[in-house]
Amino acid sequence: MTLDEGKKAIEQLKAEGHSEEEILGAFYKMFQNDELTFEELDGVVNLMGYHLTDEFKNMSPEDQKTKGYEETDKPAEGVDEKEVEEAKEIDSNDEPEKDDESEKEDESEEKERAMKLFEGRK
Repeated sequence: MTLDEGKKAIEQLKAEGHSEEEILGAFYKMFQNDELTFEELDGVVNLMGYHLTDEFKNMSPEDQKTKGYEETDKPAEGVDEKEVEEAKEIDSNDEPEKDDESEKEDESEEKERAMKLFEGRK
């Protein structure tokens, strides 16, 4: 991916209403699927004003794709712990069939974990 292609992709995704976190998560997923090289991932992350952590850079290539994020029980920034507990109660009381909404939630959680790879804006 060239610099211009990266900029264009980022602009298009933002125009479609995607958050920076979603965009970064999508690029990380592309890296995991060998659609982006490490250098390309680093480049697009930098284009967005973030940078990969030294810890991530020092991982083996396999670990970068499989251990590039850590799961956490802490709620995402801006989410109240009470909301998390209420959501857990709803989940435990009601186990609906997996639909498009729950798949989107799964993707959202995966993107949130992927964001652990990136340090805050420069």
